[in-house]
Amino acid sequence: MTAQPTNGRGEDSREIVSIGLASLSVAELVAVARDGARLELERDPAYRARLEAGRRALETALRKGVPVYGVTTGVGASQATLDKQQEDLVRRMQVFKQYRDRGLQPPDDEATLKRDLAALQDLYRQLQKRLTDEEARRAAPIRARLEETLTQLKAQRHIEKVSIVSPAPADDARTIDLTADLIRAADAQAPLP
Repeated sequence: MTAQPTNGRGEDSREIVSIGLASLSVAELVAVARDGARLELERDPAYRARLEAGRRALETALRKGVPVYGVTTGVGASQATLDKQQEDLVRRMQVFKQYRDRGLQPPDDEATLKRDLAALQDLYRQLQKRLTDEEARRAAPIRARLEETLTQLKAQRHIEKVSIVSPAPADDARTIDLTADLIRAADAQAPLP
């Protein structure tokens, strides 16, 4: 992490967090999320070469028609499409109820609305499963590292039992919140691959 100096000419003096081969520390993540630090791609030629190789691989996959998660599967677009379908279905259900309340024949029959609702719920479940699987895959090495660090903290502090709760219970004299120590210890370790 580096800081860009202010030179009095109105240039941006926010801290700069470099994204590249090394993992971000919790402090760097906080600097971006809470303190408004700017992000900058690492200038290391090896890192830039990896980015270029990734770009070429993506272009090749797209040229061959290979599905690429988040690019051709359209996670964001899928969510927006589902949201629009949901809005349309809610509108159709409201119209159905209004027609029935007036004793008129609704434009949609109840069975069609129920079938469309079930199909939409199934699409939401599929999307959530894809997102959950991807999140779990990406979080696994981080969770393993935190669990190993927690084991080391337990040994260093001679703590027999640790319960993982969120948030830590307040005003309990028997409870020690290890969150800050865990984050510092994990950041001090070698970066994740």
